[in-house]
Amino acid sequence: MTGLYAKNYFELFDLPKSFDIDTTALRDRYRELQKTAHPDKHAAASDQQRRISVQFAAQINEAFQTLREPIARARYLLSLHGVVWRDENKSLNDPDFLMEQMALRERLEELYQGAQTSDDLIGILDEIESKMASMVAHLSRCFESGSEADFREAQIIVQKLQFFSRVREEAEEATL
Repeated sequence: MTGLYAKNYFELFDLPKSFDIDTTALRDRYRELQKTAHPDKHAAASDQQRRISVQFAAQINEAFQTLREPIARARYLLSLHGVVWRDENKSLNDPDFLMEQMALRERLEELYQGAQTSDDLIGILDEIESKMASMVAHLSRCFESGSEADFREAQIIVQKLQFFSRVREEAEEATL
């Protein structure tokens, strides 16, 4: 369980500290780590060793969940570069984005009220996915550069991605 003392999640999974990661390698390493750290493998160990095993398994799970999702991975990577997240609900000073948010919310409201069809919902979801994919690609470029200005840009992109992610979840719930 030497990975327990890894300095960060990337080290824990033997991955480069980068936004662009090999998700197959992440998943494979996750399975390897889980096999060695699973508390059931340490049932006969001392209380302290069992506690360490449980803590390590929890760290592995948290690291995996963080690194496998682009938004969480970006937030984590930014935090490793000293970016402090203060206000989750802080609005962005971007009038165009604000207008886009309002228009998207209006379209979703029309869906909820039955003024649009399921095909319209699929269109909205496709539009959201497309915008999010574009933003993730932009994030990748920001992290490649590694400049402080690009980290600030990445933080803004993450905030926008979080908005689209919430809207996507709401829209998906509307389909249930």
